[in-house]
Amino acid sequence: MRERGLRGGEKKALALLGLPTFGLALAITTVTTYLPVVARSYVGSTVLIGVIVGIEGVMARWVPLLAGSWSDRLRTRWGGRLPFLVVGTPVVALALLAIGLVRSVAVLVPVVAVFFAGYFLAYEPYRAPYPDTVDDVIAGHAQSTKAVWRGAATGVALLGGGLLVGLSDVAPFAAASAVLTVAILVFVVTLLRRGLPDEERREEDGSARDEARKLWKLLRERPGLRAFLVANGLWELSLGALKTWVFLYLTRGLGLASTSSALVIGAAALFVLGGAWSAARSATASGARAFSPSPCRSTAWASSSPSSSRTTT
Repeated sequence: MRERGLRGGEKKALALLGLPTFGLALAITTVTTYLPVVARSYVGSTVLIGVIVGIEGVMARWVPLLAGSWSDRLRTRWGGRLPFLVVGTPVVALALLAIGLVRSVAVLVPVVAVFFAGYFLAYEPYRAPYPDTVDDVIAGHAQSTKAVWRGAATGVALLGGGLLVGLSDVAPFAAASAVLTVAILVFVVTLLRRGLPDEERREEDGSARDEARKLWKLLRERPGLRAFLVANGLWELSLGALKTWVFLYLTRGLGLASTSSALVIGAAALFVLGGAWSAARSATASGARAFSPSPCRSTAWASSSPSSSRTTT
């Protein structure tokens, strides 16, 4: 299907849909990049720090599947998707603040687990309104707008977090918590005022376990999908490792000051935003089917979960 230009209020609608992407991407980039920096003062092992950050992968394997399956069947006056975003956001925001305040490994581990659980609880059902809200003929525009929001959030988190962590350990996490809360609040209030989109519902019932069986069957039957997930997982692995350790490498390895390291990372983040913008233009020109809708966070569960079953790939 050939893409057309945006009409009327569609630009505002796509910008509104991108707000949660910005807030959530800012939050997770702040945690994966600056948690190792602040935790290094009281966690004696970098291996242990890596394991703590790796809780993201553990949560990514099952929370999106559970949240997606549940949101497909939930019936409320706010629909089935929005309640997950509303419930997950304060969990993520409070966990962000706690990460900057704790000074014990025994407390840090459950706090980080709660953060990633809340993140995936909110993010996976949130992706579903894209196909529910956006016409197929502008799906490429929708995905490209989300990519730009995500790239901007990554750049802001890398640069701003580096500058703020030089002031205090809690500053980057408190700022990310505030930005996330405001972004989601604006999104939810505006969406409720405009009216919730109609949500496509599936007739058949099934548990998260049933959905997992369907996903495994799909993976067995489609080698192209398996290859995509492996490639995407490797991409996420390399990107995640870079974000997690780059600030420590600059400050501890090369001996740069926090401010200088932040400026170096901020300059590099311009390429992230530039790449997102370039991909956005290509996606708009080629249509949504030419590009992946979003990263799967290194796991098949997140990209294949029930709540995103209508997303074009």
